[in-house]
Amino acid sequence: MAINWQKFDKEEKVILDKGYGTECFVFVEFQTTNRMFSHVRSEISDSSWDVMTNRLTKIKIEND
Repeated sequence: MAINWQKFDKEEKVILDKGYGTECFVFVEFQTTNRMFSHVRSEISDSSWDVMTNRLTKIKIEND
């Protein structure tokens, strides 16, 4: 059985490691074909790296 990894849009702002001491905001640059890994870019620097997609959380937008 294949895992259906969450899909993120290019340049979507998400939370990395929500609820942990390393929690931060990043932008998704791209995802691998099976979406198991995502390449992200820091919100505060030009750093970018690969992470497992399950470490990313969508940001909920609340309507007024």
